[in-house]
Amino acid sequence: MIMKSQNKMQNKILILGGGGFLGKEAVSFFLKKKYKVSVIDKNVKSLKKIYNNNKNKLNLYRQDIIYFKNIKRVIDRHNIIINCVGLNDHALGINKPELDAKLNISTILHIIKFFNNKKIIHIGTTHQYSGYMNKLRRFNETLATDVQGISKNAVENYLVFFAKKYKFKLICLRLGNGFGGFENNFLNKKGLVYEIINNLLKSKKFILYKKNIKKNFCYIPDAIKAINFLINKKIKTPAIYNFIQYNITVDNFVKKIINIMKFGKVTYSKKIINPTNFDFSQMHKGNFYKIFPNIHGENIDIAIEKTLKLNKII
Repeated sequence: MIMKSQNKMQNKILILGGGGFLGKEAVSFFLKKKYKVSVIDKNVKSLKKIYNNNKNKLNLYRQDIIYFKNIKRVIDRHNIIINCVGLNDHALGINKPELDAKLNISTILHIIKFFNNKKIIHIGTTHQYSGYMNKLRRFNETLATDVQGISKNAVENYLVFFAKKYKFKLICLRLGNGFGGFENNFLNKKGLVYEIINNLLKSKKFILYKKNIKKNFCYIPDAIKAINFLINKKIKTPAIYNFIQYNITVDNFVKKIINIMKFGKVTYSKKIINPTNFDFSQMHKGNFYKIFPNIHGENIDIAIEKTLKLNKII
């Protein structure tokens, strides 16, 4: 009976927060990889078209995870869980940290006891740290750069603490500012990359308040490939990886977008402000290809161009 139960769960992925930007891309990717996918999210409108084409392989649960009565039953049916839960509006998380903490921390603590014998891929953010290491072994090596980083670090700590107690395999993957993939309502997208593009579309300029501040960026289709690699790789757990794909100044990133769009300009404000994040100029791209040897990351200029073309901006 145990063998049959395990066989039934093979290649079944549950994506928490699968209706969001990253989750939507993951759903599409794993369906193509012949996985059976389930999604729990309060908003699954973005997945309607994918669902209509994959009704036999995709289950959608339009539910708040904390109030979902059948959450244990759904989790029990899957052997892999990808946690994409999080606010898609970074500014909102900074201004209302209680919302960010409730979404990130309360959600996980509510369901963590059901993770027994599962493989958990937890998606974090590079706002969790200001160090330069690609693989971190100790949590005291990190220093959160803002309140969202604090709540994401808290979730990681809880997951690591309970992984041994509830006997689940844990892999944490921290991503930079994501872009790419298929989009809807591009002008309403949140995040640094979309803020840059939307400002260029509306006013043909992007205002920077400080020069040469480095940030981490990642191309979402490559990030999903990294998740797939971690799912199928035998890794000693718990494991934590920082996905540092592109580490460049915001100035240069904006200029790359302008060069591809063929209009717009960068302007610098005379107003002096203290940046909300640390300068990542000491951070290195590091051994990205060593950690993920099977992933040939997209060239940043091509990644930006693909994103703009996909959204019919160029």
